Amino acid sequence: MGPPLKLFKNQKYQELKQECIKDGRLFCDPTFLTENDSLFYNRLLPGKVVWKRPQSPNQEEQEVETDWGLLKGHTYTMTDIRKIRLGERLVQVFGTEKLYMVRLRNPLGRQEWSGPWSEISEEWQQLTAADRKNLGLVMSDDGEFWMSLEDFCRNFRELNVCRNVYNPILGQKELESVVGCWTVNDDPLMNRSGGCYNNQDTFLQNPQYIFTVPEDGHKVIMSLQQKDLRTYRRMGRPDNYIIGFELFKVEMNRKFRLHHLYIQERAGTSTYIDTRTVFLSKYLKKGNYVLIPTMFQHGRTSEFLLRIFSELPVQLRELTLDMPKMSCWNLARGYPKVVTQITVHSAEGLEKKYANENVNPYLVIKCGKEEVRSPIQKNTVHAIFDTQAIFYRRTTDIPIIVQVWNSRKFCDQFLGQVTLDADPSDCRDLKSLYLRKKGGPTAKVKQGHISFKIISSDDLTEF
Repeated sequence: MGPPLKLFKNQKYQELKQECIKDGRLFCDPTFLTENDSLFYNRLLPGKVVWKRPQSPNQEEQEVETDWGLLKGHTYTMTDIRKIRLGERLVQVFGTEKLYMVRLRNPLGRQEWSGPWSEISEEWQQLTAADRKNLGLVMSDDGEFWMSLEDFCRNFRELNVCRNVYNPILGQKELESVVGCWTVNDDPLMNRSGGCYNNQDTFLQNPQYIFTVPEDGHKVIMSLQQKDLRTYRRMGRPDNYIIGFELFKVEMNRKFRLHHLYIQERAGTSTYIDTRTVFLSKYLKKGNYVLIPTMFQHGRTSEFLLRIFSELPVQLRELTLDMPKMSCWNLARGYPKVVTQITVHSAEGLEKKYANENVNPYLVIKCGKEEVRSPIQKNTVHAIFDTQAIFYRRTTDIPIIVQVWNSRKFCDQFLGQVTLDADPSDCRDLKSLYLRKKGGPTAKVKQGHISFKIISSDDLTEF
């Protein structure tokens, strides 16, 4: 048996493949750019390498008619696609039981396909008007024509899927947008061009935008569009930079920029590619999310348009501050000295008074007068929450209190709590504690326990 395979930059193919299948996106390797440095790591290049991808026909070939009547470099609209099962008579005519057909339209209303299944073709003439109607092979507009899926794939090289997601007249969707830019600054807290997720030291220096998903199972379509750079061709710039974005589920009360990723869940990643616009469509759970638009390489400048399409308002806004502002109010009450992050993973073995009682638990995480409430979990004594919160505290004498409640019709039931000092020197590993009655860490133990991770720091920009 040969030596074990060595993973390239620790990339696990099967995991990457499953992520792409789950997200419905193509794999784009961020570690293998179309640059000479990506080749011949251990020796010099044998000569000049020219990177190319299929291009549109040159100017002389634009709108030139092919042998089958299509126009080179021309855009056609796909208006229908059908999988057709043929009857016994037509099976004998065409020698197949199924047809895969595509209907296209020339927006100019002229110059149609003249190949198989066109109106002048042998295949089309073998069908009666009744056959065409029964099979759904109808055309409602001048310039429309049918062709087989095989011929479609042979004659077209690019397909753009358009989403009709926003109708301001009917009010069917919400659209929220912001215009931003990637800018360079020597100060890490002021720099806004940190590159993609691979640049771990600078990634979080990119612009950051937070939005709120109001309910579970909410579909959100995110779009990042870069500035049109074609006017800068004479200056040697590319038509498009490689762009993309990352999405993180964050604390329910986050108001300031992310500086390190300790407890945040990576909720989505767009494709990184050198196109004008990149999209990502996701069904998201209720909560707050931070979207970070990036160029692939750090240290570059450009402008962008970020848009979010959703069924309900998501309150898209930029995170600009790194920590609480110094103000007269803070001076009077005391400026925060400690920042604490907490993630409550689960509450298990909760109290149930009656065997047939429905327990609908939820969390209340408190620090002083500030509190965060989790969504309600239905009919379970083993609830998974993964609820995150962040607090800026004047002193560690102000504890973090995690309470578990049972949501009821008339009066909610207190199930227990834990009280945490959350000192910066405390262990940062996952912990589990029994619930107690109200009254502090020495109060009487109640049924059930919670699992959580809590981290504190006296550096207000650590999290």
